[in-house]
Amino acid sequence: MYVILEGRVRCTTEDGREFVCGPGYPLGNLESQCDTPRRHEAVTDTAVTTLRNDGDVFLDTLEQPSEMATDFVASMASALITRLPEIRKEGVSPAMV
Repeated sequence: MYVILEGRVRCTTEDGREFVCGPGYPLGNLESQCDTPRRHEAVTDTAVTTLRNDGDVFLDTLEQPSEMATDFVASMASALITRLPEIRKEGVSPAMV
């Protein structure tokens, strides 16, 4: 998983849909948690600085008493809510994103 600190990454899914990720986005997080290949091609739009985190290390970090787990879940929920209008236009169930 890579957390984008600076810059933008353009991602394209197998069916041609595109989305852009910016600072704070956990690129590849879902795939890293279930040990599957990334579901999209990712290409940088700008110079990018990221924080790389292995799936096991990420889970260990979330298990520690801190606000990180709460902040992470809030960030994921916020990203999904932001994309809901776009997702609805595409006719995709939010549960499938």
